[in-house]
Amino acid sequence: MRVRYARCVTALLWFLAAAGVFVFEAGSSAENLDAIAGAEQKVQSGPRQPVGRGMPMPIRFDCTGVGSRCPEFVPLGDAADHLPGYGPSPFRGFADPSIREDPDTGRLWMAYSWPHVKVAPMSTVGVVGVVDIHLAHSDDSGATWLYDGSLWSAQGEDDPGGSGASGYSSYEVVSLAPHARAEGTVWYGVRARYFAPDSGTMTTRRGDSFHLGILQADSPPELATAAEVRLGSFLTAPGWAVDIDLTSLAPEVADCAIWNEPALHIDGNTLYLTVVCLVFDLSNGERVPLREHIPVFATEPSGEVDSWSWRYVGRLCGSGEAAELGGETLTQVDLVRGRDGALLALLTPNDWDPTLGADIHHGCVVVEVAGLNPPALARSPSGALRVRAAITASDLELYGPAASGYDPASSTGIVFVRREWSTEEMVWTLHRTGLHP
Repeated sequence: MRVRYARCVTALLWFLAAAGVFVFEAGSSAENLDAIAGAEQKVQSGPRQPVGRGMPMPIRFDCTGVGSRCPEFVPLGDAADHLPGYGPSPFRGFADPSIREDPDTGRLWMAYSWPHVKVAPMSTVGVVGVVDIHLAHSDDSGATWLYDGSLWSAQGEDDPGGSGASGYSSYEVVSLAPHARAEGTVWYGVRARYFAPDSGTMTTRRGDSFHLGILQADSPPELATAAEVRLGSFLTAPGWAVDIDLTSLAPEVADCAIWNEPALHIDGNTLYLTVVCLVFDLSNGERVPLREHIPVFATEPSGEVDSWSWRYVGRLCGSGEAAELGGETLTQVDLVRGRDGALLALLTPNDWDPTLGADIHHGCVVVEVAGLNPPALARSPSGALRVRAAITASDLELYGPAASGYDPASSTGIVFVRREWSTEEMVWTLHRTGLHP
């Protein structure tokens, strides 16, 4: 299998370098209904399937950029990227929030992506878009967030993958998971990493650099210096020193060229990892959305990270579920328990536009999860997916809003990410919805 893929890898890498694989793709209660009562509902995307008999109507929420229904917030002490002598960076903001409550102290932690630019004279646009992972906390149930610092920062280096290019190793998309154990709580983290050459465009990424890092520590700040285990695919270049090739664990994931948008969830003594599988036609380097899906892997996290044994569990969702939810594919997963104890999946319905070379996002949908072993989204007796909420931003054009995070203990409710793209800039912002689906 690996030999067959290797014959076409060069074509795929050239495609990715030219097009730029850009990976920024993050029951109705009375409280929910009160939050949106009287508001104009202008949702233009979201669930398109009928609601099953006996199910409450899903919440529909429009996070527009005007008014106070969906206010923006920034952790105190942090700020969007700013270029001296220029002004706001053309590539800036906050995205991909992962929010989790500390089971011992009640403190809320939020890790998130911080896009910014590095000046690179060799670049065709003068700058390279890179991403750090920042960390903030709240001790008042999410009313106020305080910036703690950068967990991982983009590093200038020559491509470890062997291309010889100079550029930056960039971090993006983080997921946190606390594990309350008898001997004390331990925190798990996963992050995506890739290489951005400074000779390309602002969104060029090396396809053979994508991989994930799994870490554990006694607290979220300590994840910054924790030892990691690297998870990759058949495409990941040897120079990245991947410890585990996830595509080798099962035939069902053997064609996953790039892993993206990872999320962690702990259930009992099992740690689950969901991740988006990106598939390409290796004869021409074109995306194949209908074969892309979200698989689930699992491990029992005992001892050091490098001693864990990972296994493939199954497919959570794919193109079939995506079509029901208004897209070609599903991305940007967050798995979390709702206030009623139900396991929920926050997902972004997505369409790939080959002309733009980018994904078109359709906001956030919240769907009940039947289970993770085997993985499956929940369905009503009529067969419809059990959708609890659909959030969009009807005033955003072209690329659409994307990525959301949630913890039931946070007064923010679902944190929704708006992204505004133009030919001049790309900007991401965090917004409180107050929704607890």
